[in-house]
Amino acid sequence: MATISKRQSRGRTVYQAKVRLAAGTTSATFDKLGDAKRWAASTEEQIRRGQYFEAEKSRTHTLKDAVKAYQQSPRFAKLGGQEVRKAHLKWWVEHYGDLSLARLTPDKLAEGRDKLRVQGKAPATCNRYLAALSACLSRTVRELGWIETNPVQRVDRYTEDNARERVLSDAEVQRLLDACRSEDLRDLIVLARYTAARRSELTGLRRSDVDLKRRLVVFRDTKNGDTRSVALAGPALATIQRRLNVPRLDTDLLFPRARDPTQPAEFREALLYLRLSPRQFLELLHA
Repeated sequence: MATISKRQSRGRTVYQAKVRLAAGTTSATFDKLGDAKRWAASTEEQIRRGQYFEAEKSRTHTLKDAVKAYQQSPRFAKLGGQEVRKAHLKWWVEHYGDLSLARLTPDKLAEGRDKLRVQGKAPATCNRYLAALSACLSRTVRELGWIETNPVQRVDRYTEDNARERVLSDAEVQRLLDACRSEDLRDLIVLARYTAARRSELTGLRRSDVDLKRRLVVFRDTKNGDTRSVALAGPALATIQRRLNVPRLDTDLLFPRARDPTQPAEFREALLYLRLSPRQFLELLHA
């Protein structure tokens, strides 16, 4: 039930509207009686519809709260590249951490994106900052229910200058391999490096696509729909041989999905910490 009382505050008349809830009382103060009545009516309607408490979560929790909860989650603990991701999230907390999630609107996030650009960050780097925040807020929607939608999804990304991408050196590739927590991801990197194949081509490989006698691998899921063969040698051949030596009765795929071996693995989450899309990541590995 709502009540409105007339009060004096600092020499002026204000109107305080109160709405009693099961968990207590919520209130707001207005200069005009009409505004107080509209707020009270709107709040009571939201309570009747069961929407008030959901909306209240976005008003009482800040971006800082969301980032803290995300970094303490089991999902975050399993991700690689945590230091890079933490650095990106730290920047958002430093600049927008005290904002309630209700006020974390797309225009605010676009302002942050442009601020990063002014600070000298490359377009691709600005996009990686947004990607880190998006992962955090997606969990906030999915698991915590503090907001209904992820506002980052409505923010445009910068166009990335792919012409400036360079090939990783052998030493950089080795550091990349050393940083991988997954043997599957390491194998994917090695095969991408020495076959110049796309991610979908590699993850779609089947045992029947490999001819060890001729040292060839056949890629069928190519971009233009054609079938092509690539010679295997060195690390690529050794990687293929090792994977073939592991017997699998549940799948013919060389890179099966863990939960559903009949489907190819995706590696999207594992590649995210590299701050590159799967396509960009494999392009950098190609010699």
